[in-house]
Amino acid sequence: MGRSLLILPLLAGGLLAQPVVFEGGVRNAASYTPAGHINSGLARGSLIVLFGRNLGPATLVQGTYPLPFELGGTSVRIGGVDAPVVYASASQVAAILPSNVALGVAPLTVRAGGQTSPPVNVDVVQRNFGIFTASQTGAGPAILQNFDSQTSQPLNTILQPARPGQVVTLWGTGLGPVTGPENEVPRPVELDMPILVRVGFRNARVLYKGRSGCCAGVDQIVFEVPAGIEGCYVPVVVVAGE
Repeated sequence: MGRSLLILPLLAGGLLAQPVVFEGGVRNAASYTPAGHINSGLARGSLIVLFGRNLGPATLVQGTYPLPFELGGTSVRIGGVDAPVVYASASQVAAILPSNVALGVAPLTVRAGGQTSPPVNVDVVQRNFGIFTASQTGAGPAILQNFDSQTSQPLNTILQPARPGQVVTLWGTGLGPVTGPENEVPRPVELDMPILVRVGFRNARVLYKGRSGCCAGVDQIVFEVPAGIEGCYVPVVVVAGE
């Protein structure tokens, strides 16, 4: 009888610690587009974020290169493929959606504290570009850099606007899959695909579209600001893929 009273609370405590990914809680790390909305599919090779509870350590742990497939006791599996983990905490995890995950609906699970979460389904697509924003919420001014020179590329702001004809770099994630290890130190890789960038409803000349040399799963689009474009806040639209 005494053994039973000791064991039952331990089992109850273990059940409470099971990781749970919130329904709709897996999103593009730049756009944060909610599941079920237009353009909410998650691209192969993109940086994604997961929201839930008991997903990892109480204090956020940041991965270093080569990115691990288990970080702070947390691992992520998507469509039967292990995902490189970028950072992990109890309520939020970032990972790279592996480029070799099959297209379509795929189950995603998180393993933490020796337990595996109930699976949630995510929609895996070939590409779906999300733009990083200054607010880090997917809304508001985009993260762009004005190219003045190789040593001067200030952040595009209302105080430092780009000029017509100037080259700028747009940051995001979701341009599509790559080959080779995705957990190693990133290197620029241009992706072969059609892309359209519109600035203020005018087409821009694209100079580069592909992985950045900065961070795993992060993409850059380098383009020229079209002539005749002016204004404090001008819309930027990216259409990537066939």
